[in-house]
Amino acid sequence: MTDDAGAALAAEDRQAITELFARYGWCFDAGDVAGFTALFTTDAVYELDGGRRFVGHEQIGGYLSQAAASTWFPGRQHHIDQIIIEGGPRRATSRAYCTVTQRSVDGSMSLVYLGRYADTCVKVDGRWLFEQRVVRRWDSEETQAARLTP
Repeated sequence: MTDDAGAALAAEDRQAITELFARYGWCFDAGDVAGFTALFTTDAVYELDGGRRFVGHEQIGGYLSQAAASTWFPGRQHHIDQIIIEGGPRRATSRAYCTVTQRSVDGSMSLVYLGRYADTCVKVDGRWLFEQRVVRRWDSEETQAARLTP
């Protein structure tokens, strides 16, 4: 999909990609495996810290199924902000911050993750999907890797 050369990303596409991010958070936090995998292309790559890499709906859905069944899962919320999107009408790259909070059974709340996303999103049949989502914790190495200027 390289036919986007010179074409600008429309405001409607930016909004659709931003909503894709919101759906990602809602589906993940609710453990909605079907809704979650529907946000990715069939051959998408989902890469997490520690070299964990999942390819395609089956592996991506398997990851969320396993996570949702874990004792650490309930009460989590993903918060996504500082979104930067660049690209054209069919393909875009993006970066954003990710903060994950958690409310425990006893009512206490905590911050459990600070990270960033680096994405490639593609428009398939009029709908924006993740072709690749890379998730990394925010630390000193990531600060260097995430710079906007050379």
